[in-house]
Amino acid sequence: GQLRCSIGALDEDGLGSVLRGTSDPLLPPPALVVDATHPFAIRITAALQKGCQASGIPYLRLRRPLLRDQQGEQVLWVDQLTQLNDRWILRWGTQRPPLPRQRLLSAIGIRALPLLLQGRQVDHTWVRILPTPTALRSALALGLDSARIALLLPRCHDQAQTIGLLEQALCRRWGSEAVLCRQSGGHTEAAWRLACRRLHLPLLLLRRPREPGDDLQGCGLSELTACAAHCMLGRS
Repeated sequence: GQLRCSIGALDEDGLGSVLRGTSDPLLPPPALVVDATHPFAIRITAALQKGCQASGIPYLRLRRPLLRDQQGEQVLWVDQLTQLNDRWILRWGTQRPPLPRQRLLSAIGIRALPLLLQGRQVDHTWVRILPTPTALRSALALGLDSARIALLLPRCHDQAQTIGLLEQALCRRWGSEAVLCRQSGGHTEAAWRLACRRLHLPLLLLRRPREPGDDLQGCGLSELTACAAHCMLGRS
């Protein structure tokens, strides 16, 4: 068989065309949909669930496991970025200045940056974003100069001793006093957790949103092959 790769965003209408098999005469409707999107990409997850239900296509959700807090971590959970304002002070140690005046390294992506910067000064903020032209242009347009931007692609680590080394180097380079990242699970969150633990830095963790169809059973990577095979056998 052939693997067809499509890059770019799909709105609900475009996604419906793909699921119905009307987007391309050479592309039949899928026999199975595996939703492996980011835990924070709740709009596309909702659209996939709605489209699969309407089309009668089996739907599987690949869910990243939640990471547990480790001894020595200074984790403070954040439900909304609007919490990070002038009145919000870190709870561990009164000697620390209010968060808007701390040197914060943000690793929450480019889309959430405007909301974050509403409550803090740009000259106290450094960011790690994806290495795309759109992300870089957006960061510069928000007033961040190039010395405050790191273009990094999240990566898997083949060896345990390499986890968090690049993240630690960024924190040291910028003199970070706190790190903000998302509860995404997987290698990225694990790397920031380890870096903050080793450097004794507070970690502000943006809590994972409740997913659409949260009552639907998701599966981990090890279960995905068996679940997919079961679904395909049921359609044969």
